[in-house]
Amino acid sequence: MRELIDKKDEVALTEAGKVKEESAKTGAFMRLWPYNQPKILFLFGLIAAAVSGALQPVIGIAFSYILTVLSATDEANAFYAIEDGYVDAYGKATLNSNEYIKLIVNRWSLIMFIGGFVAFLGSIVQKSSFSSLGESATEKIRILLYESILRKNIGWFDHKENGSSVLTSCMA
Repeated sequence: MRELIDKKDEVALTEAGKVKEESAKTGAFMRLWPYNQPKILFLFGLIAAAVSGALQPVIGIAFSYILTVLSATDEANAFYAIEDGYVDAYGKATLNSNEYIKLIVNRWSLIMFIGGFVAFLGSIVQKSSFSSLGESATEKIRILLYESILRKNIGWFDHKENGSSVLTSCMA
C-alpha cells in the first residue's frame, strides 16, 4: 500500500513540475487572468488609470500658466492681454493688469479644479475595480487550493513539507 501512495505522490510531483515549467514560460499575469471575474472591471480600471494619469500633466500646465501670470510685471500682463485679444477698436487693452490676472487665474483654476475632480473619480474607479478583481482572484485560488488539499491521500500529510502549519500559511 505504501508503494502505491509513493507512486501517486511521484506522479503528483511530476505534474507539479510540469505546471511549474509551464507557468514560468507564461508569467504571473496570464496565469491569474482566468480567475479575474468579471473581466469588464479590468477594462474599467485600465481606462480610469489612463484618464487619471493623463490629467496630471494638464494640471501641471494649468499651474504653470497661473504662476507665469502672477509673476509677470504689469507691462507684460498688458501685453499678454493685447495678444489674447482683449482690445478695443483702437488696439488699446480693454482690461487693466489686475483684471487680466484675475481672468486668467480664474480660468486656469477652474481647469485645475475640473482636472483634479476627474482624476479623483478616475482614481476611485481604478482602485475599486482592481481591488474587486484581486479579491475575486484570491478567493477562487484559495478555493482551488483547499479543494486540492482535501483530495490528497492521507499519507501526503505525513511529509514534513505538507504539515498543517505549512498548509495554513500557504492558504493565508
